[in-house]
Amino acid sequence: MEMQEHPMTSVGDVSYYLGSWTSKMGNNVWKNLIEIIGDCHHNNPYRSLNNNDSQIYSMMWEEQCGINFPVMYVASVYLYMYACKQNCDTFLFATRDCCHWVKIFKKLFPDANAHYFDCSRNMLEKGYKEHNKPYRKYVMSLIKTSVEKTIFVDIHGTCQRILTYFSKEFNKFPYCFLLSSSFRMYSQFPKVCRKAHNEGKLLNIVFDARGTPIEMLNFDTVGTLQDFNEHGPIRDPPEYSISRLEAYHVCIQYLLQKTLPWEKVTKTHELEMHELSPLIHRIYRVIQDNKPFLNNYIKHPGKH
Repeated sequence: MEMQEHPMTSVGDVSYYLGSWTSKMGNNVWKNLIEIIGDCHHNNPYRSLNNNDSQIYSMMWEEQCGINFPVMYVASVYLYMYACKQNCDTFLFATRDCCHWVKIFKKLFPDANAHYFDCSRNMLEKGYKEHNKPYRKYVMSLIKTSVEKTIFVDIHGTCQRILTYFSKEFNKFPYCFLLSSSFRMYSQFPKVCRKAHNEGKLLNIVFDARGTPIEMLNFDTVGTLQDFNEHGPIRDPPEYSISRLEAYHVCIQYLLQKTLPWEKVTKTHELEMHELSPLIHRIYRVIQDNKPFLNNYIKHPGKH
């Protein structure tokens, strides 16, 4: 059966968005990113295979290469600029949705104090309700100077539980940076999130977005964090077969090998934050109308 190319996999569209963008200096700072995407597209290892899964895996490679990686790349630059403006010195990327984002960010900004942060809705709630001392000690071990200079990063959600955890355990809010949320405006966010936003501590980029597409493109190979003791995290088994994630994860590894630190690509002063938000929106919206090809194998868990 011949599989037609999904509109979601259009590397050309995203490359066009990037190619038509120019900074205030009149430069296109995404030239290196466009080259990386093109190289990855032309070296898709699944395209030439002849088995039952090859076509779907090939499309999954294209989704990661042409959509997820570019949006994470541009969002990383936006995040770094925002964090510098707020004088943040610690980045906490949420497990599990940020498994790719944290790697991309660290490749672009290798000197940043960035961590893949063990957390989950259940763990954060349990952490403050039970005053879990090992977990609190773990959180403190990651923070370079203070909670006020820490920024929590997530792909999709509200940040309700991370804000509640820090307010209960430390009586302070960290900064929170969300790529997307299902809500249409900040006034619809939970109360603690509205409070954080009013204090200038919560920023969301894309509103009115379904979480399933972006979350599926970023599935990790570990299960949900349920507890934390003196030996470390205690996780459930993954809710899905991790072998089905191969194309997404192998693609990211290939892209990371080609990615240069941001300082070797351009100068941050050529950019302004307000210029990046429309570009992030444009790339992100490519994935909103269609389910990822991973959906052929895995149904997105309601809670994960």
